Amino acid sequence: MKKKIGTWITSFNQHTLEVISNSGFSWICIDLEHSDISDKETNILISLAKKNKIKPYVRVASKSEENFKKALDGGATGIIVPMVEAKEDVDDIINFSYYSPIGKRSFGLYSHNLYGIDKNHLEIQRYKPEIILQIESLKGINNLESILSSNFISGTLIGRYDLSLSLNEPGNFKSKKFKDCIKKYFSICKKKKIKSGIHLAEFDLKNIKSEIKNYDLIAIGTDFIFLKKMCDLLFKNIK
Repeated sequence: MKKKIGTWITSFNQHTLEVISNSGFSWICIDLEHSDISDKETNILISLAKKNKIKPYVRVASKSEENFKKALDGGATGIIVPMVEAKEDVDDIINFSYYSPIGKRSFGLYSHNLYGIDKNHLEIQRYKPEIILQIESLKGINNLESILSSNFISGTLIGRYDLSLSLNEPGNFKSKKFKDCIKKYFSICKKKKIKSGIHLAEFDLKNIKSEIKNYDLIAIGTDFIFLKKMCDLLFKNIK
């Protein structure tokens, strides 16, 4: 069970990450899409996560080659890609993430390749970054069969909030349209033998226990949400 559970990092705090890394999570996502974490700070967080034997993924801010290059050269185990909606997106993602002959990523003498010091790291044919796609729109659901046709996809994360927005029913996870999308999502992931996943930002233990049975990957909360939850719990119990 532990292997599937991760959490979201939305702030640059080495000590917070160290606590989280030693709390039972097996992976983290350093979020560059909705945070002010810099490239330099990302590299520090990646190194700290690896030191504490927890997988560091980076959610890139957008599907640009530069974002992939910096995250992977910095040593990220893999990339979480937001708002994937078409096979063309996946083609770009693979090109940006893999070296030739699979992709078109250039070789950099930086952290991932030990700055060129260890020549064994020039043997890059075996290198396989983990690619996790976020499916966050009706368009993404409708194109999911072709999106997951690549052999280089490690898993997916359903983006419930943005998906509900694309259905013009923001936050309504009980509507028929939303449930139909989730059903289709699971069906195609199972057919393609691709891991399904979800980020449960809200800290609802009942919901977490229910959903954890359904998904192969699950992210719970964020660094800020854990802090807020404990503050709320404190003042609720000392009134």
